Amino acid sequence: MSVRVMVRRDGLKAGVAVSTHVLRHSFATHLLKGGADVHPVQKLLGRKDLPTTALHTKVDTTGLRSMLRAATRGSGRMRGIMATPAKIVYAHITHNPKVLGGRACIDNTRIRVLDIVQLLREGKKPEEMLNVFAVPLTLAQVHAALTYYYDHPDEIEQAYRDSERWEAEYERERAEYLSRQRK
Repeated sequence: MSVRVMVRRDGLKAGVAVSTHVLRHSFATHLLKGGADVHPVQKLLGRKDLPTTALHTKVDTTGLRSMLRAATRGSGRMRGIMATPAKIVYAHITHNPKVLGGRACIDNTRIRVLDIVQLLREGKKPEEMLNVFAVPLTLAQVHAALTYYYDHPDEIEQAYRDSERWEAEYERERAEYLSRQRK
């Protein structure tokens, strides 16, 4: 029986969709998050260049970028860099199409980045936002939401306008319904 078949079988028994590919990249991600040097991990993955390694591991690529810059020794040229930027992963922030229509929200909650921004607009400091919601937040989660907002202001401002438009429409329909009920 092949390793691939055993991994899938045991994953199904545990109720987890897993493959040898996922295990391979999870292993590399955990090594990097644990502080391992990127070059041995790159070799373990059989990758030729660092950007490809970064692409296939779910870690913040800022450290890899600084390593790449250092590796170029000030030449200003980074050979082998992808033409398209790597996807930036934000700790504590998710986009799940099944949760809140895919809007950016804090991991394992239904608290939108937009909700944190609204509290900021109301003059609340990050420390004051921790216990506002039914789910207590950590300071790291609040700061991650604010970081996401500062990196994606157009997205959040559009979500804010959409939310205001939806609320206005809801209030209008509610008023119409109540006026019909009174007649």
